[in-house]
Amino acid sequence: MKPPSQLVKHPKPKSPIVAIAGTHVIRQENLWSALIELSGEEALQEYLLALELDVALKQRGLTILPDDLKEEEELLSTFDSGVNANAMNEILKNQGYGPIRWPPAWWQRRRKVYKSKRAGKE
Repeated sequence: MKPPSQLVKHPKPKSPIVAIAGTHVIRQENLWSALIELSGEEALQEYLLALELDVALKQRGLTILPDDLKEEEELLSTFDSGVNANAMNEILKNQGYGPIRWPPAWWQRRRKVYKSKRAGKE
């Protein structure tokens, strides 16, 4: 076995580039600590709730199908708030909802668990 001084050291891979400001490259690793400080607790709570919902769905033998998500999107579109779809998408984006936290998938999981409880599928 080689002594530690003779081992080949592999460079740590760089994190993805998230922005460029002038000539400065900003990587994910540059923002990580600030992002955790800013929203880490909220992100953790959402993730834990998603885990609990997934466990509840699995225990009840339920899955979220593409038709479920379509139903949820249609339900959301029936709210007459006077806001068109583009404006609603902009509002959601400004609230931090993107492809990871998109509401239809989120709410559909919650509704499916709730509906199964009401139907006695515990």
